[in-house]
Amino acid sequence: MVEMIGNIYSMRKFCVSECGVRSGDRPQHFSISQGCPLSPYLFSILMSVLMQDAHQKLNEDFGIQLPEGKISEMLYADDTLLVGGVAHVLEKYMGCIIALGAEYGLELNWSKVELMKTGGGEDVLKPDGAPVTTKDAMIYLGALLHQDGRIEAELCRRLGTATGDFHQLQKVWRHTNLSHKEKYKVYEACVLSRLLYGLQAAWLLKDARRRLDGFHAKCVRQILGIAPSYYSRVSNETVLKEMGAEQLSKTLHQRQLDYFGELARRPAACPVRCLIFNEDLSAKESSANRRRGRPRLTWSSEVRKLACQVAGSVDEMQAMVLDKSVWRAAVRAHDFSVHGLV
Repeated sequence: MVEMIGNIYSMRKFCVSECGVRSGDRPQHFSISQGCPLSPYLFSILMSVLMQDAHQKLNEDFGIQLPEGKISEMLYADDTLLVGGVAHVLEKYMGCIIALGAEYGLELNWSKVELMKTGGGEDVLKPDGAPVTTKDAMIYLGALLHQDGRIEAELCRRLGTATGDFHQLQKVWRHTNLSHKEKYKVYEACVLSRLLYGLQAAWLLKDARRRLDGFHAKCVRQILGIAPSYYSRVSNETVLKEMGAEQLSKTLHQRQLDYFGELARRPAACPVRCLIFNEDLSAKESSANRRRGRPRLTWSSEVRKLACQVAGSVDEMQAMVLDKSVWRAAVRAHDFSVHGLV
């Protein structure tokens, strides 16, 4: 098997095709061949084996058994996130990964290694005794993770990026003859898709939803050439109606409910489903001790309330959510403004 894989990656050649013209073949000495799924697949196998060996080494050398049923690491290609509650355990776990990775020719890029503490905690030390760089927030897989666990910092970052993207589109539109509808389609594809990507898994407070709606209405105004309301006396609702668009908060609620239904229809053993539902689709109760003060709004509780409003009752919701077409039709027909959600 190893020889077969080695032959696939030996004597590799590539060419460039552009505008119907094809270049000659050139030798490829390194990097991944375009369109080849084998390299990332092999790397995923390698990282899975490496982390399993690290678990075993951690137990054999230090007598530390990582808890089952809890997340200790997250892997996506070479982006590895270690999760733990005790600093010295993380240090030893990281040391095991470094030692075993060296056997495969892998080493950590210490300029990219960062530590984010939640609720205080001790420093995690490198093998040379220096502390790992500590930050209040870090980027992981394109999203901003903040130590307070809130989504506001990531939303601010996304709105800033979306604003920049929209300004770039406006520069292009000045040299085109596109209609308003065509511009809006481009705006949906290039700006809104990036802004809303993955947000269905987060619950936004009312102020955050207003910021989303405000950004959306401002962009639609600029597409239509309508001045702000304090000049034109034209409301955001009228502007969106003229374009045939909806508030982003309504679109986000629909996506959250779609995702809620998708989780409900997954097998009972699905780890993500187990976080939200019991086997009978009743709400999963948290066993953690709650801090004093007003509790935070959670995605599962708030989207469940929204789902019950769509269906009319808990029993109706549990019956409807299992049928994808019925649930989707009910969500699209629901008027979110009646309940003050938008």
